[in-house]
Amino acid sequence: MRKDLIILSFLMALLPAGVFSQEFYKIEKLPFNTRAFDELSPVPFGKGLVFTSNRRVSVFSTVEDMETGTPVNNLWFAERTEDGKWKTPRLLSGDLESEFHDGPATFNSRGNLIYFTRRLEGRRKENKTLGIFIAEKSGSRWIRVREFPHNSEDYNIAHPSLSADGTQLYFASDKPGGYGGMDIYVSVLENGQWSIPANLGPSINTSSDDAFPYIHFTGRLFFSSKGHGSSGGFDIYYTDRFNETWLNPVRLEEPFNSPFDDFGYVADAEFQIGYFASNRERTDNIYRFRNLVPQFKTCNEIEENNYCFVFWEETGHIDPNAFRVEWDLGDGTILKGFEVEHCYEGVGEYDISLNVIDAITGQFQYREASYLLSLKDIEQVVITSPDSCFVNEEIKLDGNLTNLPGIKIEEYYWDFGDGNKAQGISQTHFFDRPGLYRVSLGVTALPDVNDVIEQRCSYKIIKVLER
Repeated sequence: MRKDLIILSFLMALLPAGVFSQEFYKIEKLPFNTRAFDELSPVPFGKGLVFTSNRRVSVFSTVEDMETGTPVNNLWFAERTEDGKWKTPRLLSGDLESEFHDGPATFNSRGNLIYFTRRLEGRRKENKTLGIFIAEKSGSRWIRVREFPHNSEDYNIAHPSLSADGTQLYFASDKPGGYGGMDIYVSVLENGQWSIPANLGPSINTSSDDAFPYIHFTGRLFFSSKGHGSSGGFDIYYTDRFNETWLNPVRLEEPFNSPFDDFGYVADAEFQIGYFASNRERTDNIYRFRNLVPQFKTCNEIEENNYCFVFWEETGHIDPNAFRVEWDLGDGTILKGFEVEHCYEGVGEYDISLNVIDAITGQFQYREASYLLSLKDIEQVVITSPDSCFVNEEIKLDGNLTNLPGIKIEEYYWDFGDGNKAQGISQTHFFDRPGLYRVSLGVTALPDVNDVIEQRCSYKIIKVLER
């Protein structure tokens, strides 16, 4: 490694965790958390949140875990008022309450189907394994509680997360054949049947516990892991699929992760507002986060400008024995033939003509056709950078070639795809692990006369190689 990169790596290690992202987010502990009990795994539902908690159901009676003497987990619902205040949580439903642990949960997009974790019961008294259960909402009741078909008394299946279209169920399991501890799996709904769960593979799962998956409607997968170099206990990571492959998981920085357990991340459609759980204050508590950076609803992969064309003209009336044709391509290039290929050096306006030449004398006879070709670069945010680099190699990323006519850009926002973000038209960066990284650049314009702020975003994939 070069000396300057060693110094840079050393300086980076001295910076407090999250120095790149803490300024972009604000978090707050929700007011309905308790001091003595746990609140975890929040999931949006209706006008509030459903979460898992072992808080007491009432001061008179509650079900306790026989081993620990603490109340069992139940599913609770905290509703928000129109002015944004949180009501006192209540049990989601007595229909879903059991003498065993219940939760975490996930819902379909209509909110009338719930998948939730529950301890298996009935077949073996000593059984303590967890499974996933399903129930349907009918009016104010939850009915037809039934088991997920791949539950087993021999291993745990827990922490379900249902995709937006309801066809993929992600969950954690310690079933045999994994990579160690809890692994993350997915089952697909095909012809009304849930497929055999598939392990998401070694890019996500480690020899430690990998759990609490959350599949965002964009297809981005969040999960918590004790592997991947976590800072202590569970840390929150995310990954995207690119060309049918899960990219290297990216660890979220502070304020999301801490030296304690951080898990149960969920977010709205634009990743502007969301929730997660952490035991950074002794017990598990639920936190709300707000993104202070503009979110770009659409971010397209950068398109390559094409300056190459095939020129062709149907000229069946020209006698090839008496005449030949030449294309004058407007940039000093002359090519013979009815069909030719040519690449221009860049943008500009080019007068194209197809000329008929006397085959014997070589004299110009007449112009068969003429065109005006106006070449313009694609209007888009442009990231200028290497397509690949080595681990810990400092590279420069630049947005100066961004082509957005009529837009006065005010600010540039970088997301390097490894959990780090930055502002400014150009940046230097290095990646500390090999893999594919989705680097995006979003720009915001100065407000127009109607105070509308236009936004544009592009991304490119950078391949980082091991030295």
